[in-house]
Amino acid sequence: MPARRYGSRVRLLQDLMLLGSETITIWLQAFTRLTFWCALGLTGALLGLFGSAALGSTNMTLALVVFVLGVLTKIVCLIMMLHSAREVLQSPSQLGRIKPVGVPETVFHPSTALTTLLAATGPFLLTYALWGLVEQEITHLFGMNIVFHGAATEHWSIGMNRWPTFLGIAIVLLVLKQSVQFVSDRWIKHPRRRTVLSIIVLGMEGMWVFAAFAVATSLWSLAFPWIMRRSIVVRAMDAWYTLLDAIPSIDLPFGLTIDQLLLESGPWVMEVFLPAMADYVALPLFWLALTAVVHGWREFHVHDVVTGRPGRHLSRMESGLLGVLTKDIREKYLPVLACLRLVVRSGPYFVGAYLILAAIGQFTQANLAWTLHQLIGPRNDTILISVAQFVDQTAELIMLPLLSALYLTAFDRAVSNTTGAHWQRRPLSTRKSTTNDAGTSPVTRSQLPQSQTSRGRSSRSWDSTVTTGRISSPDPGSPNTLVGTIHT
Repeated sequence: MPARRYGSRVRLLQDLMLLGSETITIWLQAFTRLTFWCALGLTGALLGLFGSAALGSTNMTLALVVFVLGVLTKIVCLIMMLHSAREVLQSPSQLGRIKPVGVPETVFHPSTALTTLLAATGPFLLTYALWGLVEQEITHLFGMNIVFHGAATEHWSIGMNRWPTFLGIAIVLLVLKQSVQFVSDRWIKHPRRRTVLSIIVLGMEGMWVFAAFAVATSLWSLAFPWIMRRSIVVRAMDAWYTLLDAIPSIDLPFGLTIDQLLLESGPWVMEVFLPAMADYVALPLFWLALTAVVHGWREFHVHDVVTGRPGRHLSRMESGLLGVLTKDIREKYLPVLACLRLVVRSGPYFVGAYLILAAIGQFTQANLAWTLHQLIGPRNDTILISVAQFVDQTAELIMLPLLSALYLTAFDRAVSNTTGAHWQRRPLSTRKSTTNDAGTSPVTRSQLPQSQTSRGRSSRSWDSTVTTGRISSPDPGSPNTLVGTIHT
C-alpha cells in the first residue's frame, strides 16, 4: 500500500511537471496573440461599463445594450484568444492525418473565426451565468454608476428595483430571438443571410441572458425574506435548534462539541465548501470543456451524450415546437457535457494535475489584484471604486493569457490521451514539423489503439511515464472517443 501511494504521488508529480512546462511553452509561443485578444476584450468590457454608466437612467434600454455589447466583446475576444493559438497545439494536427473513428470532423479542419464564435458564444454565456461571472459584471456596472452619479440611484443605468423593466426586456428579447432563429432555420437558405441572422441572434441572446439574470437577482432578493417568514420554514428551524439543544455537549479533539459542529457545519458547507468546489473544481473543468468546443470538439448526436431512457426522451424533443424551444439547450449547452466527458476520460492524475495548476493560477490572480490594491493605498470611496476596475483588469491581463495557455495545453493532452495521437513535451525552440524527435513520421492509423479504429467498449486504464519527455499512448483497451452542434 505505501508503494502504491508513492507511485500515485510520482505520477501526479510527473503530470504536474509535464503540464506545467508545456503550458509555459505554449504561453511563450503564443504570447503576442493571447495578450492582444485579452487586452482587446478587457478594453471592450471597460468601454461598455463607461458607456452604460454615462447614459444613466435617461435611456435604460440603450444603456443595457451598450453594457451587454461590452461584455459580449470580452467573451468574443476570449474565444478568439483560444482560437488564435490552434497552430501551437500538437494533437489536432496529428489527428488531421489519421482521422480516428469517433472524433468530430470539425477537429480535423479548423473552423473559421465566425463559425467558432457562433458555436462557442452560447456555452460561454452559460458559464458566465452559472458561475456568478454575470453577477460580477453587474457589480462592476454598479461601481461605475457610483463613480458617475454618486448615491443618486435614480440616475443609475441599472437598479434591482427596476426588475419589471428588465422582465419586459427579457421577454421581448426571448420572443424575438426564437422567432428570428425559427425563420432562419425554416426559410432562409442563403449562407450570408443565415450568418447575418445568426449574429443578430447572438447579440439578442447576450442581452437576454443579462436581463434575465437581473430579473432573477431582483426577485430572489424579494422572495428570500418572504420565504424565511413562512410558518413551515420557521417550524423547521425551531425543530432543528431543538434537536441541537437535546444533543449532549461532548467535547471533540479539535476544540468543538458535537452540537457546535452540527451547528457550524451547515453554514460551512453552504458558504465555503460548495463555493470552493464550484470555483476551483467545476469552473476549471468547464473552461477546459469550452476550450474543446472552440477547437471543434462539438459535433455529436444527442444519444452520444445522454443515453438510456433520458436520451430517448430528449431525442423526441428535436421536432415541432418543443424542438424550437429546446434548440439552444441541445445545440449550445450539451456539447459542453460531451467535452466534460473528454476531460474525465483523460484519467485522475491528469485531471488532478490540471486542477492544481488552475487553482494556483486563480489564487495568483486574486492575490495579484489584492497586492495592486494595497500598493494604491487608502483613498476615498469614489477613487477606490473607479481604480478597482483598472486593478482587476490589470490582474486579468497578466493572468488570463497564462490560464488560457493552461486550458490549451490540457485540451491538447486530453485529445492525445483519448485518441492515442502522438504527444510529447517540446523545447521552446520547437516549431511545427512533420516528424517527431526520433525522425520518424507522426502516428498513423495502424499505431492507434484498437478501440480508435473500431467502435468497441471496454474499461479505461491510465499509464503516464516520463522517459525522454514522452507520454505513452493510452492502452489498447481504451474506449471509443466521444463525439460534441447536435445533429437532428
